[in-house]
Amino acid sequence: MACSLGYFDGQSQYDSLGWHDVSTSDAQQLAYTSAAAGISLLKNNGTLPIQDAGSKKIAFVGSWANATTQMQGIYQGRAPYLKSPLEAAQANFNAVNYALGTKINTADTSSLSDAINIASKSDIIIFCGGIDTSIEAEGFDRSSITWPGNQLDLISSLSKLGKPLVVVQFGGGQIDDSALLSNPNVSNLVWAGYPGQNGGYAVVDTLFGKFSPAGRLPVTQYPAMYNSQVSIFDPNVRPSSKSPGRTYKWYTGKPVLPFGYGLHYTNFSISTASTLKSTYDIASLVAAAKNDASTFDTLTVAVKNTGKVTSDYVALMFVSTKDGGPSPYPNKSLVSYARAKIIAAGQTKSVDLAMGLGSIARANSDGDLVLYPGHYNLTLDTFRQPMASFELTGQAKVIDELPRRASNYSYTVTMHPQS
Repeated sequence: MACSLGYFDGQSQYDSLGWHDVSTSDAQQLAYTSAAAGISLLKNNGTLPIQDAGSKKIAFVGSWANATTQMQGIYQGRAPYLKSPLEAAQANFNAVNYALGTKINTADTSSLSDAINIASKSDIIIFCGGIDTSIEAEGFDRSSITWPGNQLDLISSLSKLGKPLVVVQFGGGQIDDSALLSNPNVSNLVWAGYPGQNGGYAVVDTLFGKFSPAGRLPVTQYPAMYNSQVSIFDPNVRPSSKSPGRTYKWYTGKPVLPFGYGLHYTNFSISTASTLKSTYDIASLVAAAKNDASTFDTLTVAVKNTGKVTSDYVALMFVSTKDGGPSPYPNKSLVSYARAKIIAAGQTKSVDLAMGLGSIARANSDGDLVLYPGHYNLTLDTFRQPMASFELTGQAKVIDELPRRASNYSYTVTMHPQS
């Protein structure tokens, strides 16, 4: 980051920044936009976005509904303000009630009845929970990837009230959402992460339709049993007889939700708007590249909004191969992504997906990044829509070497003689 900002290129342009540049209106808008853009819609039966909210009684339940400092996550600076979802809702709507219900990780049930009572008198229920820095932080090892405490019990009780129930999940690490996805009375599931100082408004504006969600789930969501299928003493990502593998690239089981998953308030159709070459010579690609990040080609796709709601669309393009290099082969690898912004109903926008050499390379047993000859397939999104295929020809070529110990350098430390 320091390199990209130019801190090693002489006098940096950022050295002139002063306190008048802190917490400007543009910076505050960026905090809001960043939070809203990252929100992922994981389930929607049509309840979202919430319509005619001004005439509805709204119940907010859960400790995250009234969270402030937790919105910033583990590492943060001093925020000029911290807006919770509850505060944002109360600023926009008249009939908003709140009940704690339960804390993040507790067996205490003393507040459950109050939450059920308030929710039963409301037209719509919004439960805000998940995990927080009491569960995941430096120095903590999580013992489970399920929803902690009695949150699922409370959500189950709320789902039996016959009201539209929206669950907003906070936190950085993944937890198994199987119970929420399979419960037909849980109307919606939204992932919000740690949304920061303006996160409350970002969440509320998304739920009530001011902002259309287009974020993508940044983790693979494993089933709860995955915790017992991998060993903390085995960091290998590739699957074996003792492990189903790690990450979306190597996991051989069925994820609850895949990395990159995300729904919208509208529908899109995707088609290719350009073509790639059928073959690329490895030696020519390497000779023309400055480094492994150099773009060797770009695929343009046309994204059409076939629904009725204006929305962004984030295009994720993955590459896979069955003969490029030694086996085993990754399931797929993210090769490029780009965001098409504000696509109106019926409108089509083009998205350029640039591919760097390193994105189609693989690490060998020595840790070097290698381009291998073979056949490669490009697919879009988590549903793996085929987009293009190409072949790399010629000899395998290392494009980035893992740094190694210098043979002519002494790594011993000189000790001062004892007096």
